[in-house]
Amino acid sequence: MAIRYLDEEVKESSIRYLDDEPSEPSIRYLEEDPSLGQIGTGLLAEIVLGEGGKYAGATAGALVGGPVGAGIGYLTGAIGGGITGSIAAQRQEGRDDISWGRVTADTLLNVLPFGAGKVTKGAKLLPRVAKATLTRGTQGAGISTAAMAIEKGIEEGDTLTLDELIAAAGTGAGLGIGLGAAGAALNKSYSKLLNKSTDEIDSLYNKGDVDAVSVVDAITGGNPAGRVNRMLNSVNQYILPSKVIGNRSAEDVRRAVNEIGTAKELAGRARDSLDGVYKKLNKADQIAVDKYMVGESKVLPEAAMPSEDIIKESREIIDGFSSKIIELSNKGVLDFGDEGDALIGTIKKNLQKGSYLTKEYRFYEDANYVPSQESRNNLVDSLSSALKKNGSENPQKDALEMVRKLDDSRDFASRGISAKRGMNVIAENSRLFKQRKVLDKTMKEFLGEYNTPGEKVFGTISRLGRLVAQQEAALKISDNLQGSGAAIRANQIPVGMEGEYTPLIINNQVINRTIGQDTAKENLYVLKEVNESIKQLYATGVPQDTSLLVENVFTKILSSTTGLTKFVKVPLAPAAYSPQLVGNAFMILGQGMNPFRGAGKGLRVAANEVLGKGLTLKQIQRYKSLGLVDKEIFSSDIRNAFNKGYKLLPGKLGKGADFGMKKLGKIYSAIDTANRITVFENYQKQLKDLIPGIDDAGSKNFLDAETTDKLAAELTNSTYQNYDRISPSLRYLSRVGVLNEFVSFNLELTRTTFNQARLAKSMVNGSFAKRMKDEYGVTVNQRAAAFEGSKRIVALSGALGAATAGIAAFNKLNGFDDEKVRAIKETAAPSWDESSALLVEDQGEGKIGLINMGYRMPAAELTSMFESGMGTGSYSDAASAVFQSFTDKFFGTGTMNAKNIINTLQDYNPNTGRKISTSVNRLDRIIDQGTFYAKQGFNPGFVNDIKKWDERTPGEMGARYLTGERKFNTTYLKGASYRFNPINDNFRGIRAGYSGSLSRSKSPNEAAESYAKYNENYRQNVAETIKHVNNLRILEQTDEDIYKTLPQNFSKFLKGMVMQGKVPDMRISSSVSGARLKRIEGYVENFKKLPSQLGFKMLEQEAALGKIKTADVNDIITIVKLQQGL
Repeated sequence: MAIRYLDEEVKESSIRYLDDEPSEPSIRYLEEDPSLGQIGTGLLAEIVLGEGGKYAGATAGALVGGPVGAGIGYLTGAIGGGITGSIAAQRQEGRDDISWGRVTADTLLNVLPFGAGKVTKGAKLLPRVAKATLTRGTQGAGISTAAMAIEKGIEEGDTLTLDELIAAAGTGAGLGIGLGAAGAALNKSYSKLLNKSTDEIDSLYNKGDVDAVSVVDAITGGNPAGRVNRMLNSVNQYILPSKVIGNRSAEDVRRAVNEIGTAKELAGRARDSLDGVYKKLNKADQIAVDKYMVGESKVLPEAAMPSEDIIKESREIIDGFSSKIIELSNKGVLDFGDEGDALIGTIKKNLQKGSYLTKEYRFYEDANYVPSQESRNNLVDSLSSALKKNGSENPQKDALEMVRKLDDSRDFASRGISAKRGMNVIAENSRLFKQRKVLDKTMKEFLGEYNTPGEKVFGTISRLGRLVAQQEAALKISDNLQGSGAAIRANQIPVGMEGEYTPLIINNQVINRTIGQDTAKENLYVLKEVNESIKQLYATGVPQDTSLLVENVFTKILSSTTGLTKFVKVPLAPAAYSPQLVGNAFMILGQGMNPFRGAGKGLRVAANEVLGKGLTLKQIQRYKSLGLVDKEIFSSDIRNAFNKGYKLLPGKLGKGADFGMKKLGKIYSAIDTANRITVFENYQKQLKDLIPGIDDAGSKNFLDAETTDKLAAELTNSTYQNYDRISPSLRYLSRVGVLNEFVSFNLELTRTTFNQARLAKSMVNGSFAKRMKDEYGVTVNQRAAAFEGSKRIVALSGALGAATAGIAAFNKLNGFDDEKVRAIKETAAPSWDESSALLVEDQGEGKIGLINMGYRMPAAELTSMFESGMGTGSYSDAASAVFQSFTDKFFGTGTMNAKNIINTLQDYNPNTGRKISTSVNRLDRIIDQGTFYAKQGFNPGFVNDIKKWDERTPGEMGARYLTGERKFNTTYLKGASYRFNPINDNFRGIRAGYSGSLSRSKSPNEAAESYAKYNENYRQNVAETIKHVNNLRILEQTDEDIYKTLPQNFSKFLKGMVMQGKVPDMRISSSVSGARLKRIEGYVENFKKLPSQLGFKMLEQEAALGKIKTADVNDIITIVKLQQGL
C-alpha cells in the first residue's frame, strides 16, 4: 500500500476485536431471494402500506401518549397497515371479492417488526399461507418473501402462540384493545386454523365457521363497531379522518369548506367594488343607491352605473342562496326554532321585493373584530339603565351578564348558529330594546353593524353562503352516514355500547332529522370517532381549528418562524418557480392528458387570483367552490403557518407584510392553479367522449352543468395535488417542525399516483362505467373507456419508467452503473439527496454534478424509494434501504426551521462541524447564535442565488431558472468529509456518554451493561465509516486520498482498522491520562468498577495498543487484588 496505517504492529491478545463471521445455516429455507423486480410492486402495496402504517402509528402515538402511545400506535398501525396493504394488493390483482382469510394472514405477518426474518427465536406462522403467497406473482412478492424470511430464521419448530405474537409486536393484553382483548377465546380458535391456506380460511369464514369468524373478525374487524376497527379509527380520526366517515362524506365536508371560503371571497370582491364607487358619490346619490339596494327604487343614479354589473351579480348570488335556504327548510334540514317560519317568510318576501340585504354585524362575521372598550361601556350603561327601570335589583350585574352571554354566543366554528344564539340573547330582552332607541344604537355600535352597501353585501353573501354550505353538507353527510350504517337511531344502539355512541354533531349543531316515514324529528347517533373525524375535516376551513393539539406560545412561535423560513426559501427564490411549470406539465402528461388544453382558461383564472380582475363573480364562484383554485401545496402550507402563528410585524407594517406575502404566495401558486384548470378541462372533454349525450338535454345520459362540473372536479382533485386533501393533523406536525417541509407534497404525490392507476384500471375493467351507472344513471361507452384507461396506463407507466429506467440509462451512458450511483448517494451526495433520483455528471478530476430529477419529474420521488433497494445484495438489505428511504421522504428529520433551532441551541454549525460561537462572553455567544439562526433560516432564496452566481456556468444558470434543474456540484472526497463529520461527533458523544455512565455506575454489572450499550453504538459508527471508505473505493478514489479524508480526530489505530475493513471494540478504559503513576491509578479505578473479566479485557486492549507496558499490567492487577482483598 502507499502508506502504513499503523506505526507499529498491534500485539496479539486473547481478545477478538472483530465478531466471528456468521456460519452458514445447516438448512436453507429459501433457495434464493426473489428478484428485486418481483419485489417492487408487492412492496408498494404491502410493505409501504403495511410498514408505513405501523411506524406512522407508532410516531403519532408517541406524540400523543409517549411510550405507551407508541405501543398502541404501533399495534394500531400494524393491523391497519396489514389490512390496508392486503386489500390493496388484492385489488391490484383484480379481485372483486376480498379474501378475508388472506387479509387475516397478512395482518398477522405485518404485526412483526420490519426485518423479522432475522429473529433468533421464531416459529412457523401459518406456513401454508406463507408458501401459498408465492403463487401470487409479482404483486405478492413482498409479503411472500417476508413470510419466508420468518421461516428462514427458525431455530425452534414450535408454533408461534398468540402471546408470542403479541410479544413480538412489543405489546400485551394489558392494552385492553386489539389482539390482546381477544384473550383466551382467540387462543383456541387460532390453533384450529394453523396450517390452513387462505382459501380454506376464507371458505370457513364465508360458511360462518365460529373459529374462523372469531379470528378473522378480531384481526380485521367484523363491523364498524368492532374493537379492532374502533382501535384503527382512534388513530384515523386524527390522521385519516376520511377513512372513518367515508370518502363521500369527506368530500361533502371539503366542498362545504370550499363554498364557505368562496362565499367570503365573492363577498369581499363585491364589497371592494361597490364601496369603491359608493364612497365617491355625493350624499343624494348615496341615498338613491341605498334605496336601490333595498328594493325601494328601480333606478340607479348615473354616477353609480359603474357598479351596476357587480350589483346584478351580487343579487343573482344572493337570490341563489336564498332559494337554496328555502329548499333546505322544506326538506326539514334547517331548524331556527320558533323564529324559523318568520325567517323563511322574510326571505321569500325579499325575493319577491328585490330587497336582498340582511342586517349583518362584524361581531359575528369578522373573527378579527373586537368591540372597542368605549362601545362596551356604553352598552353596559344603557342596559343597566333600562334594567333599573324594569325593577332589576342589581342592574349593573345583570347588564354585565347580558354582555357576557353575547360574548359567549360568538362561535366562529358555527357562525350561522352563533348569530342565532346572539339574537336569542337580544330577543329574550326585547322589551328593553323597544323602550329606548338609544339602546338600539349602542347595541349596533357594539356589534359593529355594516353600514355601506358594500359592507351589507359582504355580510349578506358571506352569511347566506356559509349557512347554505354548512346545512347542505349536514344533509348529505347525515344521509351518507345513515346509508353506511355509521349513523343510527337511538333504538338501534347495540346493547352495552350506549356510552360509546353520541348524537351526530356537525359544526357544533346536533343533527335532528326526520327518518323514514316518521314526521317527528329525532337525533342520529354515531361513534365518538365519527364526530371527531368530522370536526378534524372541518378544522381546515374555520378560524378555530387549533384543537388538533394544544396551541401555546411555543407552537405559535414555531408556526410563525417555520412559515417565514419556507416563505423566504421558496416564493422569494426565483429559481423555485420553473420546477412547478416543468414538474406539473410532467404530471399532466403522466395522466395521458394534453397539457395545453384549457391553458387559456387556466391562465385567466390564475391571473384573476393575482390581479383581482378578469373574471365575473359567477366564474370565480364556479372554480373556487369546486376546489380548483389556490390549492398549491407549498404556498398553502406557508399561509396556514402564518395564520396559526403570531403576526411578524405590528400595526400597518404587519398588514403590509401580510398583503405582500399573500400576493407573492398567489403568484407562486398561479402556475399550479393554471395547471389544475387544465386537468379539469381535460376531464370535461373526457366525460363528453366517454358518456355520449352528457350535455344534451334530450338524452338519457344528460347531466346538468353543475353535476358535470362536480364530477370533473372530483376526478381532478383525486388525481392532481390539492392541499385540502392532506390530513389537518399531518399539516399541524409539518407546521410545528415534526415532519419535514416536503411531507405534504410527497403524501399528495403518493395519493394522486395511486388514484391515477386505480382510475385507469377501473376504466379498463368496467368498474368506472358501473359506478357512473349506479351513481349518476348514465351509460358509459365501455370501448372508449377501455381505450382511455389503456392510454392512461401507458402514460403513467411511461412517467414512472422515465423516472427509473430513463435516469438509470442516462447514468450508465455517463459511466455510472447502479453500484456507483448507490455509492455516490450514500457517501458523496448531500444527505438531503440520499434518497432522491439523481442524474450524475462527471466533471473530471473527482468532481461531479448531481441533478435531482424529482424537481422536474415528480414521479421520481416515488420510484427513487424502490431504487434505493437495488444492488444491496439481499432482500432484507433491500427492504431496509427502501424503508429508510420511505421514512426520509415521509418523516425526515423535521423542518429546516426545527433543525436550525436545534443546531442553534446546541451551538453547532453543521456547515463547518464546529461551534457557532467561541466567545467566553455569554452575551456575545447569544448574539453569535442568534445571527447564525437568522442567516440560516431567513436568508432569502434570491440572496443565496446571487452569492452562487460565480459558481455556476451560464448554461447551469439557464437550466436552473428556465427548466427547473437542481444541480449540486461537489467532489467525491468533499462529499465524504461531510459524512465523516457527524460520525466523528458521534464518537465524541459516545466516549463522553460512556465516561459519565461508568463514573456513575453503582455495580460491576451496571458498568458492563453501560459498556455493552455504548460499544454497540461505537461499532455501528465504525461500520458506517467502513461503508463510506468502501464506497470511495468503488468510486475509484485512492487509499491514500481516502486516508487523508478521514477526520483528524480519528486515532491511527482506528484509521488503520477502518481502512482494513475491521470493526474493533471500543476502548474500555475511561478518563485515564497523565504521568505513569497517574495512569496506573486511573486503570485501577476503572478495573474496580468493572467485572473482573471486562477489567482484564481492558488491560489486554491497552497493552495491545501500546498504552501500557506488561510490568504496569502486573502492578495494576496486584494493586486491585490488594485493595479488594483477593
